Amino acid sequence: MFSKQDFDNAYDVVWWLRFAINTMVGNKSIEFDLANALRKMGHSIEGVDDIKGSLELLCRRDVLSCYFALDYPTVYLNGEFDDFDLLCYVFSVDNEWITYDDYYNYITNPAAVNLNNRMFELLKQIAMEDKQSLRLLSILNEASPSNANIYLENLQKLAERLFQKAPCLTEQGRKWYDAMRDNPMSLAAFQEKEEFKLKADELIVETVEREYYNLIDKITDELWRFVSANQDVSRTLLKAIKQHPFLGLIVDEVGLVTMIKIFVTKDLCECYKKLNHSININTIEGKVLFMFILKTINQKPNYDSFKAICDPTSSNSDIQELRSICINVIHKLYEFDDKVEENFKIPYFLKNIDGDLYNQYMVIVYRCASVIAKADGTINELESQWLSQLVSITGGINEEKVLRYDFDENSNSPLDELQSLIGLDSVKKEVVSLANFIKMRQMREAKGLKAPGISYHCVFTGNPGTGKTSVARILAGIFKELGVLKSGHLVETDRSGLVAEYVGQTAVKTNKIIDSALDGVLFVDEAYTLVGGQNDYGKEAITTLLKRMEDDRERLIVILTGYTNEMEDFINSNPGLRSRFNRFINFPDYSAEELFDIFKINTIKNEYVLTDEAVQYLKLRLAEAIKNKKKDFGNARFVRNYFELAIEHQANRLSTEVDLTADKLSELTLEDVSVC
Repeated sequence: MFSKQDFDNAYDVVWWLRFAINTMVGNKSIEFDLANALRKMGHSIEGVDDIKGSLELLCRRDVLSCYFALDYPTVYLNGEFDDFDLLCYVFSVDNEWITYDDYYNYITNPAAVNLNNRMFELLKQIAMEDKQSLRLLSILNEASPSNANIYLENLQKLAERLFQKAPCLTEQGRKWYDAMRDNPMSLAAFQEKEEFKLKADELIVETVEREYYNLIDKITDELWRFVSANQDVSRTLLKAIKQHPFLGLIVDEVGLVTMIKIFVTKDLCECYKKLNHSININTIEGKVLFMFILKTINQKPNYDSFKAICDPTSSNSDIQELRSICINVIHKLYEFDDKVEENFKIPYFLKNIDGDLYNQYMVIVYRCASVIAKADGTINELESQWLSQLVSITGGINEEKVLRYDFDENSNSPLDELQSLIGLDSVKKEVVSLANFIKMRQMREAKGLKAPGISYHCVFTGNPGTGKTSVARILAGIFKELGVLKSGHLVETDRSGLVAEYVGQTAVKTNKIIDSALDGVLFVDEAYTLVGGQNDYGKEAITTLLKRMEDDRERLIVILTGYTNEMEDFINSNPGLRSRFNRFINFPDYSAEELFDIFKINTIKNEYVLTDEAVQYLKLRLAEAIKNKKKDFGNARFVRNYFELAIEHQANRLSTEVDLTADKLSELTLEDVSVC
């Protein structure tokens, strides 16, 4: 509970905000101007009471907008407005004069839940309908400048109080605070920007899909293993923390292990801030932080229990307690001043004393940041630049992705293999058209006719799991069969395989990958991530690649791939790329019927059989998945994960049975496919 001193300080701000409103009601000239302004905003104004009610409503909106625009944690956590300033103000609207005892008695009463619900509904209304932050301030500035000054001064005091309590704002929140302090009347235009609307969308409670759950479960496991592995007092990290001039004095009180948990969680929060994502456990990206905090308190929920824990409307007391604990952890992060000026805490201690452990940790941080950034299925320019900067400021992420697929002379013809793929009709048409064009060009050359020039380089666009790698491998085989390439192998890589840690090394690394792809196809996944900040080495990789494409144009074909919008922006960002890549092939998402066919192929290949009930349920479940899919829907990957979960469930179901027949071991039932 808050102290009386806290109450008095906050209530002073609240009282003056109300004073600015009350002194205007009853002043006929001001009321006339206010009534006209309010009517323009859609308020029904018949008398003085209507004016006062509208002013109080707008004042509430302005106060909530301060919390909202500052990304203040209280606003985003469950709708549980336990911050004193906010509750004090809302309560004072209904009860004009209150004492500390009044407030204490009310807030400890179960009826206070209604107040929380009312405020959360009002907040959602503001987020979804009202893009302009300080609406009442704009009205007062025209109708009564003197009252506007009083009102503004106290809104600034409120913002200052919030900033002092939680200075770890996102970049967007800090920009708003600076505007509030230096040029408050500019906030109306500022809040109308699209990024503010995007933040409003974050208030919608989102359900995590199983595929994304698997991703965050895996990455938070890595992060937790790092914490667990470094809890021994003999380890470098603990020694470094204990030697810190300030932390060494309080480490016995806080505890070394607890301090590591705090610092790792702060590093995770820093990723959110740099990516300009609010720390909101109700959003998809917020589930990464939520899952890690759960693991720090010895919870490792499976998919179903995690979904239940993520539901803020749950009436289950155990779930409510878990959510409350996690929310409290986040609050304590803002209260704990570690006296470490660096943004990332753990790297601060490791960078100069244990390079291997430093690199190990930063690889995990980079993975976490990537999962957070990709939660909505896209990576915007700000996210892309910061992820690139994260690679460069940490000395590089030493996790390379380089895969090689050799052409199989004994397999079916590439074109037959292409036609055997499920769906992808538009893709097949594009590839066959390219193959036919190459054949006709070769026939014209054989007859001594002019052969038009052709670029073999391609850009594949689309969501994950739509068959881009499979088609690239088949296309490499087609090039081999038609004599365009000698080998026809495919080398798959991404940014990690092309970009090095230090200046001058990227060209060497990129050339090495290209050398391995000569006489075949170089397949660069998520190629748009090569574009980053001013000091990003990805640009060097692009320059090297373009030069080799020209120098080895008879021996190298390049296929770039990634999300549609990101790839279009990437290609258009560089004239060299734009001139060499003019063949775009889009890979559409699979339909529900196609996903079912993919699932069925998996069962046949692995010698399983679906029961009739399982087939019916599976079709309905896949149709539902398509209907509710998000931008980053995994398509065939979703089906593969689904199949693996089903056979895992079957194994658990049969584990206690005896005398198992081959039929039983092969059968997937309704119970098995109901796991997802």
